[in-house]
Amino acid sequence: MTNKHYIADESLGGIEREFVEVERNADVGDYVIIISNEMNHPFEIGEITQVTEIVEDGIVDAGGWYISDEVYIDYKTLEPTDIVRIDTLVDADTSLHAVGRYRLVDRKAEIGEKVLDLSDGEVLEIVGTHHYRNNVVYYSTTDAGEVPIKTKEYSVLQLVEAESTSEPITVDATQASPQVLELLGNLARRVTQLETQLRDTQRNVETFAQQTEINTEAIRSLSDRTQKKSNGKTLRFEQEGLTNWRVYQDGVELKGVSSVRIKASRDDFTMYDVEFIAGVTADENGN
Repeated sequence: MTNKHYIADESLGGIEREFVEVERNADVGDYVIIISNEMNHPFEIGEITQVTEIVEDGIVDAGGWYISDEVYIDYKTLEPTDIVRIDTLVDADTSLHAVGRYRLVDRKAEIGEKVLDLSDGEVLEIVGTHHYRNNVVYYSTTDAGEVPIKTKEYSVLQLVEAESTSEPITVDATQASPQVLELLGNLARRVTQLETQLRDTQRNVETFAQQTEINTEAIRSLSDRTQKKSNGKTLRFEQEGLTNWRVYQDGVELKGVSSVRIKASRDDFTMYDVEFIAGVTADENGN
């Protein structure tokens, strides 16, 4: 028996939510799964019910029947996860449906992403964002056009790809063999995965473009600052023979220069280091 169970969650508009079995005592309102019948209740093994009352420590009531006491525990508590299971119509002509497992993510949706309306469980596709209000996006309807929805009113649906491989998306079509149904289910799962990968790639391209624009502006700003700092000064190096050389800045010979190191590249700034001998940097006029 799997420890994952799907229950219609009214807080999500009736969408099936994934619950997992945990080792703890149940509280009022918790869902539980029956694992034995030591208390002589009418529930079947594997049946899911909801706790309606805690009579006293260790005694749990579900719909008027005790399912545990100080000795026996006939249930396991179920806790909700952030995973939901959604049935989507893929092809209206063949009544082809695909059931996918999605993670509910609390963040602002991007254009093209699907979200779950928390008020009624409807799946919406985001078609636009608000220019001034960061917490508002838009989805499209046939009768009202683009409708705004706030971030707190929806959750982004993120396909659970890793789990999808172990639990393939199932399909239901009329007059089709099991082999065809399995093939269609795998194809539907693959299409959904590719759509998610495409959205991620588009997001990465947009991020790269924004970063490129920022880097270009930074380089332009650095170039402007470098030109301002240089004040238009020029450096000239002259050499006669092996050891007789001179260095000029703006046409004026620099005195007391002991060495010059120049680093120049076509695609980079030219850099140079000039070292002087202390005490002999004055010109012939003593300046």
